[in-house]
Amino acid sequence: MRYLLISLCVTSLIACAPRARSQSEENRVDKLRAAPVVAQVKPRQIDKEIYARAVQSKELLSSLRLVPILKGETEKMPYPEYRVFGIKKGSPYSLLGLENADVLVAAEGFVVRDPATVPVYARLVLDQGRSQLEIRRGQEPILLTTEIVAHP
Repeated sequence: MRYLLISLCVTSLIACAPRARSQSEENRVDKLRAAPVVAQVKPRQIDKEIYARAVQSKELLSSLRLVPILKGETEKMPYPEYRVFGIKKGSPYSLLGLENADVLVAAEGFVVRDPATVPVYARLVLDQGRSQLEIRRGQEPILLTTEIVAHP
């Protein structure tokens, strides 16, 4: 029975792989834009221990609020964007460079379709060792690139 369940799961994943790949390509922010955006790149490094403590704090991890931007507030929007609030000093989000009232456009080049994925993303950054968030601050497009580094 266990073998059957595992093989059914694997078969389902294999069957869905081409579709998942095409759907993920459809969610690339550069594929959805009418014109390319030139963003100011703001690189940073964060100590791995400091970031790990921030991610492990439920209070800091759950402080983020993402409010959908309604169509009409910006130009044509073929994908969702979220205004960021509730960022506390020392939270994973502030360490990644986000500030209150920023507009979250994309993470790792992909549109954020579900705001519930952002705390999951913040945790994954620790394992991944890097982060890339595209935001708008005011009207300025910014690419926040972060490297998680271990200091002796």
